Amino acid sequence: LHLLAAWCCFGVGKLDEAEAWLRRAVDAFPNLPQCHFNLAVVLQAQQRHLDAAASFERALALGSNDFDIHIGLGNVQLDLSQLGTAEAHFRRALALDDKRPIAWSLLGSAVGRQCRYPEALQLLEHADTFANDDAKDDPIFTSFAIALTEAGRNEEALAVYEPYLPRFPIIDGNYAYALALLTAGRLLEGWQNYEFRWLRRHAAASAPNVLAGPVWSGQSLRGKTILLHVEQGFGDVIQFVRYAPKVKALGATVLLRVARPMKTLMQGIEGVDRVLDRDQVIPEYHFYINLLSL
Repeated sequence: LHLLAAWCCFGVGKLDEAEAWLRRAVDAFPNLPQCHFNLAVVLQAQQRHLDAAASFERALALGSNDFDIHIGLGNVQLDLSQLGTAEAHFRRALALDDKRPIAWSLLGSAVGRQCRYPEALQLLEHADTFANDDAKDDPIFTSFAIALTEAGRNEEALAVYEPYLPRFPIIDGNYAYALALLTAGRLLEGWQNYEFRWLRRHAAASAPNVLAGPVWSGQSLRGKTILLHVEQGFGDVIQFVRYAPKVKALGATVLLRVARPMKTLMQGIEGVDRVLDRDQVIPEYHFYINLLSL
């Protein structure tokens, strides 16, 4: 009952309540590996990697030499950048079941992050041969395709994405596909797919800094004020602010909001009526758009 209640809470995103149920389960059944494993999964979802690792380790210590525990521990160690330890756990998972593509894929990621690129690509390619269109293994093709692009085999990467994505339209897969399209010079398709960046969990949580009002998507700007919002690094600002004159030509008053160190550099940029830094109160505006979406 405790575990079922926890997973109901987990399924609707109530992670604190899920943790509370699982801690009750651990208190009631402290020698049951399943309780510690489930608690570790919830702690990992909360980004509490050290706590999650301790719970996974407890499950192992209680005698549950389980494939999923080694996968979970390996993932936690990846998040902690303990790459050698992560690799060891993925190899232990494979010793228990070498037919599960997720283990080959994660091992490839751990090896790749240790700069052993040819070996990583080989492992990811091996994972892809096992996936066999299984929906639960849909992230596998993304890791393989990214590794192909990084190995300079971008056309092969595109050939991996294009049959998979219509069937498994995962957010990170579409985002990675966008980067591969841009790398290939297929710019119109690439920029359209690059909008998937806002659906990625870590980006959506922090961006676009809780800006109010509608995003500009082609509405008339005659007599309107538009805020160009900086979302990425200094180099991207310098590169993409060149579109400000095109926005200004549509009849808009153009505001540009940048990090304070960029403010002096951006003063006097053609097409920008006023430069704001992040500490200034934003004047009223009708639309905003993120700079790389222009």
